[in-house]
Amino acid sequence: MVKYLLIDRNLLSGMHEILSLSAGYNVSLPDELEYFESLYSSSWILAVDEQKKYIGFARSFQQNADWSLAEIFVAAEIAGREKVAMDLLLKFQGAFSFGVKHRLRIDVLNSDIVLNNAIEQLGLSHSKQTFLYFQRDLRKPIDIFKRKKIDVAAAEIAYVFSNLHETSADEVTNWLNNNTVRTIVDSNRVVAAAQISNTNDAIEIIRIATHPDFLRLGYAKKLIEDVCSEAFCNKKLHVYLKVEDVREPAISLYKICGFKELLNKKQVWHSSWY
Repeated sequence: MVKYLLIDRNLLSGMHEILSLSAGYNVSLPDELEYFESLYSSSWILAVDEQKKYIGFARSFQQNADWSLAEIFVAAEIAGREKVAMDLLLKFQGAFSFGVKHRLRIDVLNSDIVLNNAIEQLGLSHSKQTFLYFQRDLRKPIDIFKRKKIDVAAAEIAYVFSNLHETSADEVTNWLNNNTVRTIVDSNRVVAAAQISNTNDAIEIIRIATHPDFLRLGYAKKLIEDVCSEAFCNKKLHVYLKVEDVREPAISLYKICGFKELLNKKQVWHSSWY
């Protein structure tokens, strides 16, 4: 019989193995605990089997007042995996008080039919997008582009990001404080911007955008090379990113920059509205 428990700090301390399985790399438990303390809510649910083994979890990461990102993981090759997935989602949904018209996004592998079916069976207003996963390996020396530290207004960077998705100056201020924004500046103007995230052996490019007045002038390519150079200097093995399958110009750029698609990591992003 599977038990479903609210995740607290003590339970999270024992979740290193299952969190690493879900992420696909060895996660930093101190980072997870810090994240837990800053974002904890009653919606974090853990599934435990009769042998007290952790077999699945669901949790939500609040993004802003309008939308949240959720993560669900259920170990492969367990009996009744589909039921465990459905029960996790239902208990997660019941434990979290979403606001009116709140958007919840859950990302799962395209190949994971069980989780995809479970999410679609929630019966909420629903849409989905397919995202491709691209990775560039950094095992060979590359030209080093030295990034100059330039003070740039958050609002200016937010304007550049908003050419891709609407972004506020407050969001950018938080990213700047966390040192996760990279820019290309030309003639004292931000012409391209990227938000990144570090893992143990890689850098993820979360978003990258070009100022609408400077499109197709090579600035995005230059910024990608900057991020790859930074990763190489910090002894990272890879740079990776995700891109929606309909964004053909962006996909062409990533291929030109040496990124290869990893078909086994193709994702479906499910969005539900409450």
